[in-house]
Amino acid sequence: MVTFIDRKTVEKIAREYAGLVKKEMNIEKAYLYGSYAKGNYTSESDIDIAVIM
Repeated sequence: MVTFIDRKTVEKIAREYAGLVKKEMNIEKAYLYGSYAKGNYTSESDIDIAVIM
């Protein structure tokens, strides 16, 4: 079963993930990109996060 996640929840997950990674690694920035960032996501979309070190 695939659960649909709204954009607000994805942004929260991305922020939490970036915070956890930042504790372990020296990252400068993290960006949400792809269909969720563009707003054209579907139930089949994944979450794309770019990390700048």
